[in-house]
Amino acid sequence: MKHFVCPAIALLLSLASCSPSADNDLSLKVDPANPLVLPFDTERLVRLETSDSSLIYGVDNMIIADGRYIIKSRDLLKSYSAADGSYLGAVARKGQGPGEFSMITRLWLEGDTVKFYDINNHRVTSCLPDGTFLGEAPFMPQGKASHPLTLVSFIETPDGSGYLGLNQFTDGTTPVNPQYSFFDGNLNLAGDVPGRELRSGAFAANFALADRASNTILAWENLCDTIFTVTPEGVSPAYVLDFGESAVPARIQSIPGYYDRWMAFDEARKKPGIRMAAFASNYQRGADGNYWFTFTTTDDGLWHLARFAPEGGKAEVYDFDFGHRDYALAPFILADGDDLITVITDKSDPEANPMIYRYPLAK
Repeated sequence: MKHFVCPAIALLLSLASCSPSADNDLSLKVDPANPLVLPFDTERLVRLETSDSSLIYGVDNMIIADGRYIIKSRDLLKSYSAADGSYLGAVARKGQGPGEFSMITRLWLEGDTVKFYDINNHRVTSCLPDGTFLGEAPFMPQGKASHPLTLVSFIETPDGSGYLGLNQFTDGTTPVNPQYSFFDGNLNLAGDVPGRELRSGAFAANFALADRASNTILAWENLCDTIFTVTPEGVSPAYVLDFGESAVPARIQSIPGYYDRWMAFDEARKKPGIRMAAFASNYQRGADGNYWFTFTTTDDGLWHLARFAPEGGKAEVYDFDFGHRDYALAPFILADGDDLITVITDKSDPEANPMIYRYPLAK
C-alpha cells in the first residue's frame, strides 16, 4: 500500500487522547461569538416535499445522482427531485432480501451507480438512482488480525489502492481494538493503524475524509477539537480547532472512551451560563480549496458554518442572513462542484421536511 503525504508541519501531542493545545503552529482560531454574515438567496433553496410517504427525520447523508437528492435518514433511503424537491420514492427499504438493507453506514456514488454498505449484512448493494436493483456483493475483509475484521464503515484511500476501515468495538474480548485498519483493493488486511485504540462502542459516529487534493486521509472523533491525519504508520494531529473560551474543556477531551467523554460533556453543559462549541462530524473540501465544517454551541443549540484553509491560520465562522424567516442551519453539508450544499430547517414548521440550499463557493 502506498503511503500518504502528511502535512509538512508536525505536532508532538499524545496520541492517547485528543486534548488540544492552542499554542502550536497547527492551531486554528475559531470565534463562535462573532460570525460573519452570508447572503441568503431564496432562488437557491429547494423545499423537500412533505407528505406521509416522503417524511424523513433529517439528513444523515446524501448523494446527488440523475437530478435526484438521495437521502439517508436513520433507517430510510429516499429520493427527491433536485429541481423542485418533489418526492420520487424510496430507493431501498429495510429488510433482508435483494436490494434491501438492515443498517446503512455508508452511502456513495460510483459513476452512475448508487451504492450503500449494510453493516449488519456485511454487503454492498448497487442500484440505479431510481432504486432499480443491480446486485450486491459481500464486503468482508480477509487476513490475519488479533481482532475481528468487521467494519463500522470504510472509505477508499485517496490513491485508490485500497480502503481505510473504521473498526467495530469488541468489548474487550480481543487483545487489541484499533480504531483504524488499512486493506488492499482485494480486502486483504494490510495492517492496523497504531496509536489509537477503541475504548467504547460509540465509534460509529466518527468520520474520515479522503482528501484527494492533498492525498491525505483526515479523521475527526466526537467531542474532540483535533483533526488527525491517518496513515498506515499511525495518526498525527493535522489541525487543532481553538474555540477559546467556548472550547470543550481539555479534561473532557482527554477522556479516552467516547461514552465517558460524552457523559462528562453532558454533565458540564447543564450548568447555567456554560457555552461550549462541539465540532460536528461532517466536513468537506470545497471547490474553493478550503475545508468546511459545521459546529453547534450549547447555549443556543444552533449550528454554524465554518471554513479554514489547508495551510492553517484562522477558521472563519458564518451564519446565513435568513432575514425575518425562522430558519436554522442543520449539521449536514456536501461539496458539490462549485457549490456547498447545506440543509436548512424551518423552525416555524417543525413537522416539515428540511430544505436543501446551495451556497456558491468562490474559487
